[in-house]
Amino acid sequence: MMGARFPVLRRAPLAARMSILLIIVVAAVQLINLALVVLVPPPSEETYSAAQFAAALKGEDAGTDFSLRRFQDSEMRPQHPALVPIRDQLATYFGVPPEQVRVEVAGAAPDTPRQDKGLLDGSVILKFASLEASSFDGQKALFQGLFKVGLRQGDGSWLVARPTGALHALWKQRALLWLLSTIVVAIPCAYLVAHKLAEPIRRFGAAAEELGRNPGAPPIDTSGPKEIAAAASAFNDMQRRLNRYVDDRVMMMGAIAHDLRTPLMRLAFRLEEAPPTLAGKAREDIDEMKAMLAAVLSYVRSVQSERPRERHDLRSLVLSIADELADLGHDVSVEDGDDVVVTGDGLGLKSLFANVIGNAAKYGGSARVRLAAEDGHVTIIVDDDGPGLPSDELERVFEPFYRHETSRNRATGGVGLGLATARSVAIAHGGSIRLDNRAHGGLRATVVLPLVPAAEPAPAEACGCSISSLLPRPGREPHTA
Repeated sequence: MMGARFPVLRRAPLAARMSILLIIVVAAVQLINLALVVLVPPPSEETYSAAQFAAALKGEDAGTDFSLRRFQDSEMRPQHPALVPIRDQLATYFGVPPEQVRVEVAGAAPDTPRQDKGLLDGSVILKFASLEASSFDGQKALFQGLFKVGLRQGDGSWLVARPTGALHALWKQRALLWLLSTIVVAIPCAYLVAHKLAEPIRRFGAAAEELGRNPGAPPIDTSGPKEIAAAASAFNDMQRRLNRYVDDRVMMMGAIAHDLRTPLMRLAFRLEEAPPTLAGKAREDIDEMKAMLAAVLSYVRSVQSERPRERHDLRSLVLSIADELADLGHDVSVEDGDDVVVTGDGLGLKSLFANVIGNAAKYGGSARVRLAAEDGHVTIIVDDDGPGLPSDELERVFEPFYRHETSRNRATGGVGLGLATARSVAIAHGGSIRLDNRAHGGLRATVVLPLVPAAEPAPAEACGCSISSLLPRPGREPHTA
């Protein structure tokens, strides 16, 4: 908003932006106060006649609002000397002795300067002290301001009349309403401005969170305040270095696994001449090593290689994996539901769900799968009846070569790349995967994938070629746990 209309501010530091915002806010508040004074000025002092006081004290209609209160003689203040002439004229007008009338300024103590200054010079009392008692007219004798007049009653108590100042009260209500209306209007404006100022910081935080889930996420936009632009540039450099470091390690691991296949093949040929008892055991070891290398290559391929994205019926894919596992004697079931179509790499998706469902079936005793599509995503939940995992290992099992079962025996735990491969595939498709222990026992794997095409992962920058060019592409990749 502010940056779009004023290009100079797009690169301005946050301190400058905040200073400009504060200046605008202070200026707006001052303009509102000025408008309040001009459009809703306070009313002038109201005037009240002696006749109105007399009518109020008699309980008659005085033409304006008066409040009447009764006091005991001990509660009444002594008559201020400066107001004695006015009291005497009122007493004559009321037809009572002067001792039965009291006059004072409302809200002022008897000894305050307010009652000594300007009471008889016309600034507070108009046309009152100048009137002679012989020509006193109750309609022309006017009070200005909030005066109180007391009249002694027959039982010795005092009845005091005081104007309520209704005009001033109404003005205060209007001024308060004006201020509240201004605040209500200012709140959404302040929110929009603050939201705009915080947008670069929010974008930076979201990018940092995305990097933790997807190292191949697009770089952060470096536009905005200088501080955020510098931090975003440093963040992008860090992301490139991290990706290069990871790519180098993955490439080295893939190259080693690939090169080891040749000596294994030579060993297999040489075993043809070995004694049968030795050859049988050796072939089992070689087959195990081949399977381990195939698992490593499959993981490397899931991290580095790029395959064309196509539309796939996810439910059909899951059902085919369940049928294959069921043919091998595993307990696998898929809950009925609507077809779910996603866009992605078919081999990668099959590797993902073969690993997740296969783990549940092999190590959890059974696998129950259900799919649910909502809000542009499909959630695949796989439950098993196994012992579950310690809470500190629910995330560690996604690390390459980490195994909950530490014997390193493939018959009981695999190589430790199955879940790492599954997470790589999920991230490459813009999704996620997590594990949770179920409340009543067993483990739950939750895979979330977008129903719309996800952004393609950024290409590797470790070298000018792709690691996939070094790897073999067998017709069917092994699925390892």
